[in-house]
Amino acid sequence: MKNKVFTSIVIAFAATFAMPVVSLAKPKAKVQYVCEVSQGIPITYARTPTETVEFIGWQSQAFNNSGYTPERRCQEVTARFQKHSDAGNLRFITTGIVNNQNVMCVAQKKGANCISDGLLLTFESKDDPQKVLAELFNVSTRVQKIRLTRGKPIYIDVDEYLSNVSKTRQSQPVQAEKPASQDNCNGSFFCSN
Repeated sequence: MKNKVFTSIVIAFAATFAMPVVSLAKPKAKVQYVCEVSQGIPITYARTPTETVEFIGWQSQAFNNSGYTPERRCQEVTARFQKHSDAGNLRFITTGIVNNQNVMCVAQKKGANCISDGLLLTFESKDDPQKVLAELFNVSTRVQKIRLTRGKPIYIDVDEYLSNVSKTRQSQPVQAEKPASQDNCNGSFFCSN
């Protein structure tokens, strides 16, 4: 009899503490990347639960001879953004070199190199990758030009960027600048290494 009571207590105790724990943390909002044509220009957009953000307008004809029209580049690069977003890799965007060409790519953290298979797009040979990257992400937020330090890589924190675009559109325009301290990127989505 004592064993039955003891066994019942142990089972009740175990069942109480073996119950699944419900997480109260908010799941990360899904971002959908799409390529659409607006006023004759193919554009890569990021759709968040609250708004649509223009990422890249595809006007350059520089890669047409290679079979990469603006429409094709938009579709392929947009698919890369989505692939990396779905995999959880689209944390930082920076520049790098792949196959001896300047590229925009995905990095896991500020200061890191491009991840393997992290290519997003190839720049034209005449482009200054740092300047183009800064201009691409500056235009989307409708803020003033950022100050660039020559030779310092730029890292765009994608989540922070999308969050700041929303905040900027809801309030007054904010000037986006690199932080004064190299190791303090709080409040700025443009981080230099």
